[in-house]
Amino acid sequence: MVNLIKKFNVSSQVTNKKRIGFVFSGTFLPYDKVIPSTRLRVYDVIRAFNNSDRFTLEVYRPWRKYDAVIFQKTFDEKAFRLALRLKKTTKIVLDINVNYFDHTWMKKGELNQNKNICRFMTLTDHLLVSTNYLKQYILPLHSTTPITVIEENIPDKYLLAKPPQVINQHVTFVYNGYSIKTKDLQLLQHVLTRLANIFDVSYLFVCEKKPSISFTGVQTKFIKHSYKINEEHLALGQICLAPRDLNDSYNLGHSFTKIGLPMAVGIPVVASPIPSYTGSPAILVNDFGDAWEYEITKLITDRSYYNEIAARGRTYCAKNYSIKIIAEKYNDLFSSLAD
Repeated sequence: MVNLIKKFNVSSQVTNKKRIGFVFSGTFLPYDKVIPSTRLRVYDVIRAFNNSDRFTLEVYRPWRKYDAVIFQKTFDEKAFRLALRLKKTTKIVLDINVNYFDHTWMKKGELNQNKNICRFMTLTDHLLVSTNYLKQYILPLHSTTPITVIEENIPDKYLLAKPPQVINQHVTFVYNGYSIKTKDLQLLQHVLTRLANIFDVSYLFVCEKKPSISFTGVQTKFIKHSYKINEEHLALGQICLAPRDLNDSYNLGHSFTKIGLPMAVGIPVVASPIPSYTGSPAILVNDFGDAWEYEITKLITDRSYYNEIAARGRTYCAKNYSIKIIAEKYNDLFSSLAD
């Protein structure tokens, strides 16, 4: 743990380097134990700037002075009080990857998040979001606050991973994420049942716990999520299905990472047309009827087509979401904050 803290808490003896601090909810955990959004939008960003001659990035320390502090997905009462105290001498940046400005998807117990973020925005100098959809939604509400889109990076280990086995007699669909969010897969219940009548198929769930979901005629398998070998677990699957209920506004703000990790491993993705997926090699399908069955069947039966989609996906992820590409965007943001 001491060595890990040293990596993220890099001291600088050069007085003209700008110091950026990161605040996030929860405690400081090892890299492979922290929640995904913090790993991608805090830990990975700090690591990417370890050798920077312009900026020092670290987890926020209350005894240090900062040119800017980024509040990653935290804007509760404690975060507000800290931002209020820092405001006079430090630029306040709020970083979100969920649309907390839209309360229509929130349950009764979650409505305080909407109130809290609106209050936090009164102190925010710059808003950082993970998708262009979020920017376009928020812009009319806070037109005077600069908003920057920086996507979540896809770690190199996924881009370099061994690709999945070719489809032969058996087809494995793969899901990677929280077990509670497998509910949208029920939208394909009838599609998967029909496919199971034609092909030998199974569904692999890589989650923190076993999900309570099943499909008629489809064998399900469960592997407990482990970040250290997540890319190897993903490669046990051959097709990723990502249906989303587009009537649920929460889903519209999803980042590309949801499908980017399996795509980077070389797994073709069939998905609902979430805004951040547009322009990628994901096969986007608008409804939950015959079109899904057609596109999945084509991937199963046409090996040339499968290989083409898989190769295009890996190339797209490397070109647009590698840590090098994402770090350049953060560098531009930090430069603007330093002005």
